[in-house]
Amino acid sequence: MKNIVFLIGTYSPNFSAGGKCMRNIINELEKSYNITVICLNSKINQLPNENFQLHKIRRIYTTKIKNRLFIENKILDSKGIKNKFFLILKKAHQLKYYLKTLISKETVDYSLTNAYFNELKKLNNTNIIIPVCFPFESILASIMYKELFSKVTVIPVLIDLFSIHGNLHRTTLNKKLKFKNNLKLEKEIIINSEKIIYLDQWSKHLKKYFFEYRSKFCLFEHPLLIQPKVIQKNLFDKNRINIVYAGSLDKRIRPPQYTLELFNKIYDINKDIIFHMYITGNCYDIVKKYRIIHPNFLIVHKDVDSNIADAAVFNGDFLIALGVTAYKQFTGKIFDYMATGKPIIYLYFHKDDIAMPVLKKYPIQICLDQNDDIEINKVKLNKFISENIGKTISFEEVSRIFPTALPEYSAQLIRDIIEIELFK
Repeated sequence: MKNIVFLIGTYSPNFSAGGKCMRNIINELEKSYNITVICLNSKINQLPNENFQLHKIRRIYTTKIKNRLFIENKILDSKGIKNKFFLILKKAHQLKYYLKTLISKETVDYSLTNAYFNELKKLNNTNIIIPVCFPFESILASIMYKELFSKVTVIPVLIDLFSIHGNLHRTTLNKKLKFKNNLKLEKEIIINSEKIIYLDQWSKHLKKYFFEYRSKFCLFEHPLLIQPKVIQKNLFDKNRINIVYAGSLDKRIRPPQYTLELFNKIYDINKDIIFHMYITGNCYDIVKKYRIIHPNFLIVHKDVDSNIADAAVFNGDFLIALGVTAYKQFTGKIFDYMATGKPIIYLYFHKDDIAMPVLKKYPIQICLDQNDDIEINKVKLNKFISENIGKTISFEEVSRIFPTALPEYSAQLIRDIIEIELFK
């Protein structure tokens, strides 16, 4: 049985977008292969090693991650002057690494690369490494490991963009200044990998800069279409219209102000609505202000485990997905939502948002431009809610529309690469 090591951002119990994709694929593969996941610590005092389902997890951290988790934990546990001190310390910590990003040659945290690399060296008999971008550092670590053990096969999975990412580089100028160096890193990982599995948002970039390596490229879709299990059927008040957002918020990448204002206006004309937010990220202070003003309309849950957020999604009447300010970044949450068969409300920033063509295939959705007049969107959204309350579509119908988003499709793609193309 071959030994496969996945290198991922955050994994169980706080799954990143990439972590969730890989979990679904691993669930399909773990009976056929010995699988180990190397991932980042996401909480203070997490176990460094543990068994999860039929595979193993090994967690790593850097000084940056350790300090960030310590400060965030202190902010939650402190009040008054101490709380203000740790808030200032958090900003100082962020500023330190912001400046580091600006003065570095590439947009890479090499301490993170080394952390992945050092953990890889602790393992024995690794046959295949599947690093997942984001973070890009996981792929660099895999290539470093292959330089020591040439028989190892590296198959990166490209989810988030790197050299042309809209927000990773902090500023547009920094992105431009580092573009050539970051592009060289991309070329290096492509040359030294046996195959490259990529999402469609990478297509134009790969074609433009790396067309000569096209025989290595394998397109896949977010493997997020899984039939939801019945979770806490009576989680919400069924006499209200329960609208749910579950995901990350970011002041630069996914700001919530327009969404909060829009639903504030919807609540003014429809008091049956209640808005449940299950959020991570740096926008809690913004959301909290709205919560204070509208305690009967807005319910906020911060940094909950993914199983709690999943239960909320399962029980919601309408599900909200938010686009990102970087239009080339796809919101994988959409497939989680479509799997439920519930009506979806998508608020986007760019008319050429790459999620739009996918969403338009889904029968019960509305896509609203956050640049449009909020009063016009209020009318459109109120009509959509009134016309679609209680409506759902079956998982079988969703699967017929999006067959490539089923995890078994992506798992079979990896099996074929391993068993047919590389290990004949």
